[in-house]
Amino acid sequence: TCTVAGRYEYVFQLGGRGVRPNLHFSFTRFDFGSQFITAPGASLEPAENILLVTNRDLENSLSLDCAYVNQRALSIECKPTVLEPGEAMEIPFLFAPREAKDYAFEIPFLVNGTSKQNVNIVGSGVYARLELVDLQMSHIHFGSILEGNTVTKNVKVINRSSATLKFNIVDEMKVGFGKGIMESNDVIFFPGGEVVLGPHESTTVGLTFAPQKRLMAFQEDLLVRYAGETRKLLTLS
Repeated sequence: TCTVAGRYEYVFQLGGRGVRPNLHFSFTRFDFGSQFITAPGASLEPAENILLVTNRDLENSLSLDCAYVNQRALSIECKPTVLEPGEAMEIPFLFAPREAKDYAFEIPFLVNGTSKQNVNIVGSGVYARLELVDLQMSHIHFGSILEGNTVTKNVKVINRSSATLKFNIVDEMKVGFGKGIMESNDVIFFPGGEVVLGPHESTTVGLTFAPQKRLMAFQEDLLVRYAGETRKLLTLS
């Protein structure tokens, strides 16, 4: 009520509504599930998920800032940003667990310096375990083979992890030969590319000795790479 000259009253009806900034988050909770532990010194192979943040306000620019401090297990890439109307930005979340445990993170985002939006991230760390089904196959002896002949041995490997495992057979370079150790000994392995095994799934690895020349007796480790590390699978001789 506004009183003029002590006797004239004017009544104003005022109303309004407070609303949150119209900044849309593509998710506010994400579960990375089971991911393999990254051992100290091993190359990081983090699981990644992208958060898409969109300014759905048709008139106003909105500022976005993240107060989260990156940790070894979870890091995000988000610099203070001003989003114009209709503009969107991608925020990568990188999860690389270091311990066998469950993880939970609450990521606070500040919009326009006043409105807070939390994003919850969960996941768990598990050990990567690629093993021989038959441990007696840990040493394979091809025997003495004539030049031009071949002998093949098959071994079965299993993913004993609780997460999907990707692995490659590695033929490390032999110093001074310009070729891999397996290749220099006329050993062919299959599969040659990446193999994907679900939890507790198995597959067969084929190993063929096909000497094209006289060779000295050899004994070499067959290596596989998974979860950021190169490890011994078995020994060939």
